[in-house]
Amino acid sequence: MERIPPTSQSRTRAALALGALLAGSAGVAADAREFTRSAPRARPVIVPVRVQGVGPFPFLLDTGADTTVVHTDLARRLRLTPTARIELVTVAGARLVPQAHVDLAIGETAVGRVEVLIHDLAAARAHDGRIAGILGRNALGSAPFTIDHERGRLVLGTSAPRGAVRYDDRDGRPVIDARLRCGGPPLRLALDSGLNGLILFERARAWPVVTSGRVAALTNAGTAWLRTGRVESLCVGRARLLDLPVAVQGGAGADGRPEDGLLPTGLFARVHVDPRAKTVTLEPW
Repeated sequence: MERIPPTSQSRTRAALALGALLAGSAGVAADAREFTRSAPRARPVIVPVRVQGVGPFPFLLDTGADTTVVHTDLARRLRLTPTARIELVTVAGARLVPQAHVDLAIGETAVGRVEVLIHDLAAARAHDGRIAGILGRNALGSAPFTIDHERGRLVLGTSAPRGAVRYDDRDGRPVIDARLRCGGPPLRLALDSGLNGLILFERARAWPVVTSGRVAALTNAGTAWLRTGRVESLCVGRARLLDLPVAVQGGAGADGRPEDGLLPTGLFARVHVDPRAKTVTLEPW
């Protein structure tokens, strides 16, 4: 990997890829009037991925990551040739990593030629040493898909269920409206399957969150210390999430973020995303 051209100016965002950023579960209601049982711990979605026709290898699905990532050992085994260096951005900061291009397939579905980053994936592999990569949004394309946390699987090409809501596309990331305590001004939250805890970015305005501790967030670009607390309620679409654990990041780490926070898809049993229609359906546990 010595023959790498000068640094590319491109930037790619990656989520925390944490097994457990925050402890605790949340109650989920089908609407603002009805409370149902507490949500169980969501299963991470591990997807069988073929790289350069070899595999399948277990990749962690991470809709918070712009770009798919291949572990350094797998890149070495497949003799991938880096073509540039890309700035990998997480809540902990940024670092330069090699970039390459590979032929990818998800299960038996050919994706084609995609950009990948090469990284040691310390954060993800700290919780599951089998993980050979992270499947980012660039591998999912524009076809609809469902993240099924109840069964721990990704389903491609699924039809949209009822109850879909529109989302904004921020650099390819689905961003939806939510409201703390189910009232007040809306928050813009990016859907993220690589997390299991709500994260809020605190900038000019302070969120109505009582924080009582700190947590070290291990990311693929280092470690960030976030304040922790709980949110009384959060309304997203037709769902009302109760007594949520939350981590709050302020200062330089929150500056420049286009969204107000990150919403873990694992707070729902299933999340259906249609990139063409720009709609998302959140199915409660």
